[in-house]
Amino acid sequence: MDGARVKPAKEVRVGSQLRISKGQFEQIVTVDAVSGQRGPAKVAVTLYTETVASIEAREARSSERRMINAGLTMPAGRPSKKGRRELRKLKTQSTSIKTDPDQGNV
Repeated sequence: MDGARVKPAKEVRVGSQLRISKGQFEQIVTVDAVSGQRGPAKVAVTLYTETVASIEAREARSSERRMINAGLTMPAGRPSKKGRRELRKLKTQSTSIKTDPDQGNV
């Protein structure tokens, strides 16, 4: 709460900033109102707002995770000269396979 670790029983006040960790994801929320009793999740969502930086970071992490799961990793930098040659060779091979009428591929 407000940048410090606290026990779960610590009382939350309006305006407090909380860092909530759920597995790999982390949210930073600001408390807008406090309810007098426990209630449904739909009501609880209206009692806080997530910071813009937290939303952007969470979306970036989830898109990164989706790309990794799909097998697409971001390269660390530009390919070397050798890497560019290999990419060009691979691209020309794939286009020649698609357009070569002798092989029966369309």
